Amino acid sequence: MIVLRLVMNTGSRMMFTFLPEFSRGTGIDVERLGRLLSLRDLSGLTAPFVGRTSDRIGTRKVMLAGGLLGAIGMFLFTLGTAGVVIGLVCFGLGRIGYHVGMNAWVGHEVAYERRGRATGQIEMTWAGAALIGLPTMGLLIDRLGWRAAPAALILATVPLTAVLAKRLPEPSALPSGHGVRPTLSLSGWMALVSFTLLNGSAQLLVFSHGIWLEETYGFDAAQVGIAIVAVGVAELFASFSSSRLTDRLGKRNSVAFGALVLTIGLAGLAALGDPPLAVGLGLLVLAFLGFEFGIVSAIPLVAELDPNARAEVIGRSVGLSIVARAAASLVASLLILDQGFRLVMTLATALAAVTTAVTIIAVREPTPDPVSIAP
Repeated sequence: MIVLRLVMNTGSRMMFTFLPEFSRGTGIDVERLGRLLSLRDLSGLTAPFVGRTSDRIGTRKVMLAGGLLGAIGMFLFTLGTAGVVIGLVCFGLGRIGYHVGMNAWVGHEVAYERRGRATGQIEMTWAGAALIGLPTMGLLIDRLGWRAAPAALILATVPLTAVLAKRLPEPSALPSGHGVRPTLSLSGWMALVSFTLLNGSAQLLVFSHGIWLEETYGFDAAQVGIAIVAVGVAELFASFSSSRLTDRLGKRNSVAFGALVLTIGLAGLAALGDPPLAVGLGLLVLAFLGFEFGIVSAIPLVAELDPNARAEVIGRSVGLSIVARAAASLVASLLILDQGFRLVMTLATALAAVTTAVTIIAVREPTPDPVSIAP
């Protein structure tokens, strides 16, 4: 389950990290390919429906469908210009299904007071994508061409999905009101707003950092992949720290802290633009560290906003955040080439600062349902 999540995360993330390489390979310019990635991310609009379906038919089936769709999407992408659009949308739908189903499965199976630890361990797969997945993709692209990266992900996804089909059980117990439509308080809606803004802010950096590393420091695909190892180390540290601290500090406080660290890192990049390599990588690492700590802390909080409709609430959060990511990708694609990296980082800083304020002022820690705190 976790290994497949690592593969899906690598597939999601590599498109932005190696955007110039995929642009040259497919013959689609950076701005247009960025818009197509925004279209992929708009598949997140289906997340509430996916969550509702998961609540009704079971998280396991939704996760398996997500894995298969992800593999199909990567295959279509390897066909080049003819398959890029459909392939990206297919992968986006598969990623949504797997993400929503997996988080709902964890929400049902792991008690709330221990869920920060479990979520932190699972979210280490983002660090794994940066430490293992992206450097590997960079080397494959550099030596074998751009198609080698999606092809490698297909070869990993199919057998992992088959293993999941054989070994993953459905949750053993569900809340008595399981499957009803969600009811959220004002604090619950503000938690979704915070989650959405946090993702939008980080996406401006995710979209731009590969182009920035290439243009500012002259990195090729392999060097970009290796540079992202530093980001992976930060994310690993953030996920591990979250798994240890979030349950103690409280999910809300941890989200606010992560958003604040993200704000500081983005502000540094906005102020300096093209700093020396060590400083630039340090600020990049700091920003990703803050985002990872905040987002890992937010996932178990969102999963407890309404335990009786857990998957649908998670689907709503994913849908909102992915719309924010799509909008951020579109904005970044329009601004990065003409207005420059610093303007994009200024906008990202503002969003991160608003996230911090909303979390502190308007979000309350959820009160666990008795079912969710059972051993």
